[in-house]
Amino acid sequence: EAFATVTGMVEEAVMAGYPCQELLIKLQEVLINDDRVPDGVKSRCLVRLATVDRCLSDGADEQLQLLSTLGYVSGACLKIS
Repeated sequence: EAFATVTGMVEEAVMAGYPCQELLIKLQEVLINDDRVPDGVKSRCLVRLATVDRCLSDGADEQLQLLSTLGYVSGACLKIS
């Protein structure tokens, strides 16, 4: 169910025309500043963000990269709750 929610959010963001890079930057800011997320989870998520940034620079599909990233972060955060 969580993945269906993430998929819907990504589709809405893409349809609204939000730039993927800006969404990833905002996600990075939220992760860094959220004290509820343990440092180990933050570091894994931020490494994932760096990998996605590289993939996007290499021409990867924005929607797929955003979906992959948000799915990963969502899963990581669900494990800590």
